[in-house]
Amino acid sequence: MRKTRWQTYYDRQEGALAGARERNERNAFPDRIALFFGDETGISNGAGWRLQGAIEDEAAALRLQSFEETVFCMGRHGGIGMNDDDALVFPRKFGAEALRGGWRHWSQKAISGMPDLLRAHGEGDQLRADAELIEKWLEADRTLSDEKAALIRGDVAPLILPSWE
Repeated sequence: MRKTRWQTYYDRQEGALAGARERNERNAFPDRIALFFGDETGISNGAGWRLQGAIEDEAAALRLQSFEETVFCMGRHGGIGMNDDDALVFPRKFGAEALRGGWRHWSQKAISGMPDLLRAHGEGDQLRADAELIEKWLEADRTLSDEKAALIRGDVAPLILPSWE
């Protein structure tokens, strides 16, 4: 994703109103498909972001997604309500004692040694829908054993780094 322009509050309000109009149109005409326009640089989401993904090929090397693949991602992630600035995010803020006061880009520090971010109820659960993780980390009754929890308490990398498979 690349930010192509910042929007004013007025732009954001107009975008919200347009979203409501689109929602009404989808309800009135459910057989109409969404149209996406883009090129090899990606597809605009209409909120100042240009999306162009990369995907692994058969040899596990990254290649740019085709227009069709990018449209699939736009269709899936383009209208999610749980995002920041109309972009799908994995937000994580650390305490003031962390590198750069807790704010940094992923490229500024390896993910190893990063503790699990606990939710308000005291549990970490940001990746709860990943089938591979469920199989690898959870017991048959879908609970996290104390031993597995201890493995990720001080280093969340084993949990969130993808396996080769």
